[in-house]
Amino acid sequence: MSRSDSKARLIQAISASLHDDFSDALKIADDMSISLVIEVLEEEIAPADSTLCHRFIEQWLECFDPVQRLAASMEVSHLYVLDLVDIPHAEDIILSRTLDNGAGAIEVLRCEILSNRDLGRNPDSSFGLKFVKALEAEVSAPLETAIDRLHSHSEQLGVLMQRADEEAEDQG
Repeated sequence: MSRSDSKARLIQAISASLHDDFSDALKIADDMSISLVIEVLEEEIAPADSTLCHRFIEQWLECFDPVQRLAASMEVSHLYVLDLVDIPHAEDIILSRTLDNGAGAIEVLRCEILSNRDLGRNPDSSFGLKFVKALEAEVSAPLETAIDRLHSHSEQLGVLMQRADEEAEDQG
């Protein structure tokens, strides 16, 4: 299928989605690159309906593994500064996603590093178990701390968003 056919099908599927059921659109997006989906969102969906675009993005990001989710969320963040500024807490959403998805990606990195212990016993590797243990000792704790801090900041941001909503209600 051509690039333009994929884009047209995705535009139609997102636009035709009812009650936040993006299952057809998500199937189409699954066969497309992140950048091609972003093009559709930038060129067609966000300018026409920011709320629909935001709701699609929320579900689309959940389809990815943690590292891809971080990459995709970083790629859509500019939409929240441009086309999706009318979404409540648009800027907060960008930062919250970065914190949460960054923590998820770091957790994947940490697990990958910790999974190399058996490779250090392999006679074909140029590193040994001693190197792996030193790497684990030096890297694991700081990565765990970074994950905890990112989650903590995300929670703090959630409290700030809630407080801002409450203040707006009190003034309204």
